[in-house]
Amino acid sequence: MKDSTGKGMGKAIIDIIVALALIVAGAGYAVAAHRSAQHYDRSVDTAAEAKQELDKAIVAGQRVLGGYKADQLKDPELMTDFDQTLIQAKTLDAPNDEPNRWLLWKTDAARADNERYASDAKAMAALVKRSASEVKASVKAKQQSDSKQSGDIAGNSGQNGQAGKTETSDQAGASEGNHCAAFAATYAMYQAGSAVTVHDDCSITANGGGEPSVISEHAYVPRSFASNGDGTYSWQADAMDKMTYYPAGVHAPAFDEFHASAGTADPTLGTDRLVIGDRGTMYVRND
Repeated sequence: MKDSTGKGMGKAIIDIIVALALIVAGAGYAVAAHRSAQHYDRSVDTAAEAKQELDKAIVAGQRVLGGYKADQLKDPELMTDFDQTLIQAKTLDAPNDEPNRWLLWKTDAARADNERYASDAKAMAALVKRSASEVKASVKAKQQSDSKQSGDIAGNSGQNGQAGKTETSDQAGASEGNHCAAFAATYAMYQAGSAVTVHDDCSITANGGGEPSVISEHAYVPRSFASNGDGTYSWQADAMDKMTYYPAGVHAPAFDEFHASAGTADPTLGTDRLVIGDRGTMYVRND
């Protein structure tokens, strides 16, 4: 007589082992899926940061593109190249598909797409910034060249001198509103959270800080730009007090008084600064 009880127990044990194996395998897959989802979430944040950086570079680049004409550049072809770079930058789309987080291979593929986009977007943002800098440098080079030619003409006869003045005047008229190109940047309020961005055309974007931040745009007031003869420049933006730019190494009274009252040395002296209004709201270059 066969021992059916023994066979039944053996089959039950095998079933239990198989069930446990399936549970372990399922738990392992769940852990792997969870980790993959975490990596994916980080890649989403990385891609979003890269997109924000690229968008800011494009907006700043468009200001440069719209602020100059090709004949203001020493190398006019740079403007065409820059235009093409901006067009290319605008075509770089961020991934927006949300994968099924339980499908491990889908999540891993989406993560790779985000990481690839982040890398491409950062590289494109750097290219846009570099191209914008080349355009501004070319504008500055042409202004210096034109200024030298005007000075040479002014050193000749009275008639040639008059022609030099006319050329200088024409050049000043052409560059009106682009005076701030040499120090266009974002300036953070000293020891505070708000910031202002000075654009090439001397307009201002003010960021009040906080959550959510309050952004306001202020147009340059025509013909308000002035050189103060000591390396500093002052100008006016719409609905804002007069602002003065202090290059690195030039003392700013508002900063000097602030640190004198605190009995400390001014750590910002080696940095570009901006002072707005009679109360001397102080900003330090932040790029």
